[in-house]
Amino acid sequence: MITKYRAYFKSEIKLPPYLGAIFQSILLEAINLELAHELHDGEHSLRPYHSAVYLSKDNEYIWDLIALNENISDAFHSKLSSLFKDHYLKTFDTKIKYLDKYECSKTSHAELFKKFYSSDFQENDRVSIKFITPTTIKTEGRYLHYPREDLILFSLLKKWDSFSDEIKLFDKDLYETISSSLLVSSIVNLKSQFINVDKGKVSGFIGQVNFKIKAKTRQINQLINLLLEFSNYSGIGIKTAIGMGKVETISN
Repeated sequence: MITKYRAYFKSEIKLPPYLGAIFQSILLEAINLELAHELHDGEHSLRPYHSAVYLSKDNEYIWDLIALNENISDAFHSKLSSLFKDHYLKTFDTKIKYLDKYECSKTSHAELFKKFYSSDFQENDRVSIKFITPTTIKTEGRYLHYPREDLILFSLLKKWDSFSDEIKLFDKDLYETISSSLLVSSIVNLKSQFINVDKGKVSGFIGQVNFKIKAKTRQINQLINLLLEFSNYSGIGIKTAIGMGKVETISN
């Protein structure tokens, strides 16, 4: 089960646009100690949830909290009253007030797979990704400040296989094929952006990237579209549990 919670809030003062690390602390304080250790430990890019806080065009802050398996979904659900309530942010000496707006939606890896592998699926060869919060993928010891198609797909395949119990997707030969089938066609307002993490900063990129899918077979087209749809839940790249890698895909 994949569960997406979305809450809206306002602040008494102007806050930084990205607050994922601070809200991870709120999350860890709300849940039990054992689960907190489970969520906090392990590889940043493969934690079983995606959390991102960002400023909307209406100057409202949005907190997206997405559980990527059933156990985490149940744990989050049991603590919603503690999570989505007015909080005092010590870092900024201010209070935030939640608005009377709340959304919850559910799906599963199996449902997503069925959607894209059904006979009704219409092949789509153009997809845009809006990188809403700073996104980066670490490779060979460095952070990338631009979208690299093969690493985006590799990140999504790792996330899918880590959290899907029934359906596994990674295959080396298949990965090499899809890596050469997704191409950047144009870039819109892509720029570097920092996000505060603990006592330091990590840089990534935000903006929109338009992709062309040049798939030789229907199966390849299906898999790429499935992975890009999954990115709306999992995020892309590293540190998606503390606010990075929030994306929105648009089929053109």
